[in-house]
Amino acid sequence: MRLDEEHPQRRTARLKLFEPAEMRHGTQVQRVHLLDLSVAGALLHTTEPPEAGSTVMLVCPKFTRMAKVAWIKERRIGLSFIRTLGKAELAETISPPAAR
Repeated sequence: MRLDEEHPQRRTARLKLFEPAEMRHGTQVQRVHLLDLSVAGALLHTTEPPEAGSTVMLVCPKFTRMAKVAWIKERRIGLSFIRTLGKAELAETISPPAAR
């Protein structure tokens, strides 16, 4: 994991990771991969992205958050959380498995 230095204009630092998660949109439930995470949002890989502007629920082992789909580029989507993650939730999510 490392800070995302490619986008210094972001409001919050994003941390790289690769974790399976679940995204719920309407009646659809799909497996996704969480590629990076910050207190304000996340980057996901999905085979069937919902439309930009859609509201989705991201379900991870350590947290669940409602989010808006901010952008889509092929199979990657950017989410903006409706309620930010707490720093403790972020730390717990990105901690190595042995430390959990």
